[in-house]
Amino acid sequence: MNYLGLESLENKSFRDLLMTYFSEEKLPDTMVLNSGLHDGIRWQSVRRFKLAAEYCSAFWETVIREWRHKGKRLPSIFYRTTIATGGYARDLAYNPSKMEVFNNILVEKLTEKGILVGGGVIDDFDMTFPWHYDNRCNDGVHYGRAPLKAQWRDGQIGHQYFVDLMLSQVLLNGVDAGARRR
Repeated sequence: MNYLGLESLENKSFRDLLMTYFSEEKLPDTMVLNSGLHDGIRWQSVRRFKLAAEYCSAFWETVIREWRHKGKRLPSIFYRTTIATGGYARDLAYNPSKMEVFNNILVEKLTEKGILVGGGVIDDFDMTFPWHYDNRCNDGVHYGRAPLKAQWRDGQIGHQYFVDLMLSQVLLNGVDAGARRR
């Protein structure tokens, strides 16, 4: 509940913790990076978020450089875009317009630094956008939670796990495609 998002990388203890995960002899086969809606709350301006994205991509560039220096096989690295918000949350600090811009900035910075090695972008933002006009398939910012307990236009209550299932399938397809490219 600290809403730090990318700012968490500015904490030395957290960076050190991450580095311990990736200092093992064997690396993961796949990594999925994500910014998240917390960045929409934390960063009030595009200029400041851009600096955070540059810091984030520089951190991961350092990690990858270290892996290459040690001759390790790099994992397939994907960036999963942040979801679009819906219902009441469309007007909050992480509104869809802002998060679309933040997604684009972070993808650009990660691409410039060569972070998305053997992976790519899994665009959950565009995929989730149609499901976010109301609270039928989400609570506005989360999936897998019960939608608003009110009848929708057709008199039904939405399927609370549909979008979770859809996003999981897309993520697995992206990971599988990355593994086949290797």
